Amino acid sequence: MILKMIDHYSNGNKAAFASKLDVTPQAISTWIKRDHFDIERIYAKCESISAEWLLTGNGSMLNSKDENECNSLYNDNESVETYKDILQKKEDVLANCYKEIGRRDAQIDMLKSELSKREQYHIAAEPGIYCGKRTPGSKKDPSVP
Repeated sequence: MILKMIDHYSNGNKAAFASKLDVTPQAISTWIKRDHFDIERIYAKCESISAEWLLTGNGSMLNSKDENECNSLYNDNESVETYKDILQKKEDVLANCYKEIGRRDAQIDMLKSELSKREQYHIAAEPGIYCGKRTPGSKKDPSVP
């Protein structure tokens, strides 16, 4: 019986179950060896545990209403796994979007650099012309449209 309670209330972790009951892990080990435990403490600390099951070992470990809630929680856990899968897929899509944004940012920087080089070339090659446009007060060069 004690092992079943440990499995249910602390996923098989004896130390966690001991902590829940405010006893030492050694006390839990002793209870297991002797197949005897503090019924009153367990009944007070373990929500939903059936008094009949604790006293006689008969029936369900949990009160029937609470057992249905546990089954419902199990189904909720399946839903949680489904949502985790969906979330992981969305995170993968986001990661790909961030990579694409980074790639495009790099492309923008390269184009800005190329534009800057071309602007400098035009300024050096054609005094009075900036980006193919004549600056105010400059004379018209017949070779430039």
